[in-house]
Amino acid sequence: PLLLRAIDREEDETLLARMELARATMALAAGETTEERLAAIEVLSSETTPQIRAVLYQFVASAEAGGFEPEVIAAANDALESVEGRLSTWQTVGDVYRGISLGSVLLLAAVGLAITFGVMGVINMAHGEMIMIGAYTTFMVQQALGSFLPSGSAWSLAISVPAAFLVAGAVGVVIERSVIRFLYGRPLET
Repeated sequence: PLLLRAIDREEDETLLARMELARATMALAAGETTEERLAAIEVLSSETTPQIRAVLYQFVASAEAGGFEPEVIAAANDALESVEGRLSTWQTVGDVYRGISLGSVLLLAAVGLAITFGVMGVINMAHGEMIMIGAYTTFMVQQALGSFLPSGSAWSLAISVPAAFLVAGAVGVVIERSVIRFLYGRPLET
């Protein structure tokens, strides 16, 4: 009753929307009729927040065990899928935005290095790939030792670091022999 009185008096639209969500959450958990729960599910399904997803998930888990009406459970499942779909879409949009943002920073760094090394007349092949190959080798050796020889995990660092150098060096030799060797003496194209 206190929340309902506050909703009746509230004039701020943002705060009123939050109060309606709180009322819907309470009605979902403690609603006495099917109509109340369905109305609460409809209000909650219009939101796209992890908190609402958690509320709906918790309700669905308890509703299936608690003997609620099938239409309430179906509506809650539909609302949960809708909220999860929208959250997934926004997560993808955020990932793309962050990827483009980080990529632009790396592109600026690469262009700066290309210009700098181009002026100096030096062939610059990015060395990040070699670092990545070494790190991946270290990871794989440690995982293999942990899986196949659990007692050897104390020696995993002592084995994996030299292995990383050997693998990265071997890949570097292959790249130099197959690609870079043919670039010596060519005019710069930067």
